[in-house]
Amino acid sequence: MPMPVSEPVKLVLDIDEHQKIPATEPYPIPKVTADLDPTEFTVTCNSQHGHSLTQAFDGTPETIWHSYYGKNPKQNATNFPYIVDINLNGLYAVNGFQYMARQDLGNGTIKDYELYVGRSKNHFGKPIVKGSFKNIKEMQTVKFPVVWGEFVRLKILNGQHQNHFASAAEFGVLRDLKAPPLKDKVVYLSDLKPASVKGQYKADRSIGGRAIKVNGQKYKKGIGVLSGSELVYNLDGSWDRLSGHVGMDDEVGNGGSIMFRVYGDGNLLFESPLQNGKSVKQLMDLKIKGVKQLRLVLLDGGDGSKDDHGDWVDARLIQKGSE
Repeated sequence: MPMPVSEPVKLVLDIDEHQKIPATEPYPIPKVTADLDPTEFTVTCNSQHGHSLTQAFDGTPETIWHSYYGKNPKQNATNFPYIVDINLNGLYAVNGFQYMARQDLGNGTIKDYELYVGRSKNHFGKPIVKGSFKNIKEMQTVKFPVVWGEFVRLKILNGQHQNHFASAAEFGVLRDLKAPPLKDKVVYLSDLKPASVKGQYKADRSIGGRAIKVNGQKYKKGIGVLSGSELVYNLDGSWDRLSGHVGMDDEVGNGGSIMFRVYGDGNLLFESPLQNGKSVKQLMDLKIKGVKQLRLVLLDGGDGSKDDHGDWVDARLIQKGSE
């Protein structure tokens, strides 16, 4: 019967103390294995035809991926190198790669290859290993020292047969379950040399040459700038965040008026309110994953630049670890 929720209710349970209640089944503990779950991957390649790349990550040797073999070379890559990119959709201590050839060892069976592991899908650097697969049906495993990464690239250089195809029954990625946790990596912008500079700036000092001081608090790290300044930093796309504060340095008292802006690859990521010496510093915590160029700009508020002493306080790049 319906009752108001504001009224107390007394509930009496009549339990048979002599009744035997069977124990519940223990909760199953998931088994953690070294091979990463391919259903969590996002996979792409520069060539496929008739047999999609996902068929090389379905756990079934009977299905295969095959490069393009049609008659329209403009539609897809038709020759080496063929590229297979794997987005792990997470950060892992990668230490192995697996390949199983199509079971008839026919066209496209891979021979020479290069493997890359990176934190950014657009920047892999040098290959972590180069090698050759055998012309066999069994799964082949390539092991290498741990590389923390979110993306894996297989570059196929040639095949076992004298043709220009590539194929595979299965691919896999392995991790080191015993690898120690990876700590966050932090780099202050004031410790980096800008790729280009417009206007005036000072590393770890106010533009007036003093210790950075905003809202009565001193800071050891930061960049002092004058309005009209523009600092450009070239990155590799692997950094996750740009963090810090922005504000007017106390050395100008209540004077000046400025606005801070941050651009990532030409896109506006951050814009502060118009600030003066009385303003409270503004938090800056920006997602910059994949960004290859950061541009830090300080604008004049319209009253001249004489007292426009801005500070990029504790501005730092952060690459997240595994903890």
